[in-house]
Amino acid sequence: EFRRVLFRSVCVKIQRPGIDKKITLDLHLMNYFAARIQKNNPEMEAINVTGVVKEFGHTIMKELNFRHEAGNLIRFRHNFENNHYIYVPRVYMEYTSERIIVEEFIHGIKVSDMETLLNSGNDPVILARNSVKLVFEQIFNHGFFHADPHPGNLFVMNGNIMCFLDFGMMGTLRPEHLQFIGKYVLGYIHRDSKQMTQALLMLSGKRNFRRFKELEFEISDMLAHYRYLSLDEMNFGNVMNESISIIVRHGLRIPANLYLLIKALITIERVAVSLYPEISFASEMQPYAIELM
Repeated sequence: EFRRVLFRSVCVKIQRPGIDKKITLDLHLMNYFAARIQKNNPEMEAINVTGVVKEFGHTIMKELNFRHEAGNLIRFRHNFENNHYIYVPRVYMEYTSERIIVEEFIHGIKVSDMETLLNSGNDPVILARNSVKLVFEQIFNHGFFHADPHPGNLFVMNGNIMCFLDFGMMGTLRPEHLQFIGKYVLGYIHRDSKQMTQALLMLSGKRNFRRFKELEFEISDMLAHYRYLSLDEMNFGNVMNESISIIVRHGLRIPANLYLLIKALITIERVAVSLYPEISFASEMQPYAIELM
C-alpha cells in the first residue's frame, strides 16, 4: 500500500545562538548613552530619547521569541482573510518554537526589482496604490500594522498581489493615536495649520497650550514653503518630520511608541513613490482619515 506524501516548500528561520546576550548588552549600552545624552542636552527632553530606546528594546526583545512573531503572522492573516490583493504566508506552528519559525516559502518578486516587475506583467501603478492602501487598512482599520515595510519585506506575486514578510516588528495603536493621524491628515490635505496644530497637541497630550497661536504660526510658516506645490508633489513624510521638529522645539513630548507609526508611514511612502512617482500619498489616505474622524 502506497501513501501519498504532500511536499511543501518552506522557509526556516533559525535564531543565531547567543544573540539574546549580545542584544541585551547592546540595549544596556544604548540606555546608558541615551540617559547621558538627555541629561547633558536638556533641549532633547521633549524627544524622550530614553523612552524611544526603551520602546525599541521592548520591541526587539519580542522579536527574539519566534512564537511571538508567529502569533503576529496569524493575527495579520486573520485581519486580511477576505482581502484579494494581499497574500499572507502560512506559519506551521507544529514546527515553530521560541528559536525556530517555519513559514510557507513565497515565490515572488522584490518590490524594488522594477525591471522584473514590468516583465512579469504586473502594474507598478496598481502596486503603488495597493501597497499604501494595505498599510492604511492596517493602521486605520485594525490598529495593528507592519512597522518595517521596506522593499526587502515586500514581495509581489502574479496579479499585482502584495505579500508582506517578516512579522517580528509590529506596531499597535491606541484610539488617541488614530485620532491624531486622522485629524493631522485632513489638516494636511486642506493645508489647515490650525487643524494640524490641534492634532499635534492632541498627540502630545496638551489640549490646552498657552502658546497655541505661536505654534500654529510656525506650522503655517512651514506649510508656506509648499504653497505652490500640488499634493502629488508634496512629501507627506517630510512635512510630518518637520511638524514633529516644531513641537519638539516647543518642549512638547511625543509618545515613544508613535515613532513606529511615523517610521512605517515614511517607509511605505518611499516604496509607493519608487513604483509610481506621481502618487498622492495623502489623497490615498484621505478616505481612511474621513471615515475614522
